[in-house]
Amino acid sequence: MKPVTGVPRGNVQLMKAINEGAVLKLVRDLGPVSRAQIARLSGLTLPTVGSLLEALSAQGVVQTVGLGASSGGRKPLLYEFNPDAALVIGVDAGGTKMAGGLANLSGQILARTTLTRESGPSDPYQRLVALIGSLLEQAPRGAVIRGIGLGVPGVTSLVEGVVTLSPSLGWVDFPLGRKLEEAFGLPVFLDNDVNTILLGERWFGAAREARNALCVAVGTGIGAAILMDGQLYRGAHEAAGEVGYMISGRDSLRRPRPGRSTFGFLEEQAAGPGIARRGTAALGFPVDAPEVMRLARESNPAARAVVQETVEHLGLAITNMACLLDPELVILTGGVMRSADLLLDPIREVLERLV
Repeated sequence: MKPVTGVPRGNVQLMKAINEGAVLKLVRDLGPVSRAQIARLSGLTLPTVGSLLEALSAQGVVQTVGLGASSGGRKPLLYEFNPDAALVIGVDAGGTKMAGGLANLSGQILARTTLTRESGPSDPYQRLVALIGSLLEQAPRGAVIRGIGLGVPGVTSLVEGVVTLSPSLGWVDFPLGRKLEEAFGLPVFLDNDVNTILLGERWFGAAREARNALCVAVGTGIGAAILMDGQLYRGAHEAAGEVGYMISGRDSLRRPRPGRSTFGFLEEQAAGPGIARRGTAALGFPVDAPEVMRLARESNPAARAVVQETVEHLGLAITNMACLLDPELVILTGGVMRSADLLLDPIREVLERLV
């Protein structure tokens, strides 16, 4: 880790914020840690580290925990991260279900709330507002809420806080960040939902040791997140990973181009609504995706054929992603993957046969 240098004078505050974040990460990851250790690992000077630690201590996110061993002089003061200095709200704003949590700064969840189209307002934005309001009501009296983090299905602008395209929520160029900041008076950070899942796996889960990984979420839609050399890859238009528009069969070439508010070719086949559509056609009566999976477990031939087609579409798509990106691992998630007992091993077999 190196200090930030060469930043234009007008961006001094940005430089300070970046260095402060670097110091906080070291304290969080390595604490209890001394000022000298932080300076050595970050490349920052001792006075700069001291100033940054004072600022972080004033915010309450860093605290002293006694003295370390002496190497010949005065014993050094040790610092550690204080995860209980504040709380944050995190929300998965899914097209079918919205789930949120109130957590401390280490990710320990203190309260949870879930709303669906049936249990909350029919309008997605109003449903999201109701969910966040419920979480705020569950916060302990006097708690400091630092901000709201959102994972949104579709293309998002990280800097502008705008949802560029989310077919499952019906949003196009929707200024979600600004609207929520006005509603709650808190900082709002939003990103593609699968990006946030992969970041969580990078920090706490299956991708902790990975530098290159792929996360594919199969739910109401299908999206992917790409970890490349330890960083999220976003693409030229922040739309990297929109694999729901991948072509997984030649028949896709004969279909009309999808509009800005419609799902992509792969999603039409292998996402939850696509599975339900194909299942309804094959069985001759209305079913949703979980019902198709249940019938497949009961060896219904039509349902098993739909599941096999789903495996083939997903297997081909993941095969192509793996060949292009060469990840260390592939993480599968999303509502459809609750039926991993029917999907995971067959998808593995497709990859082992083709890659």
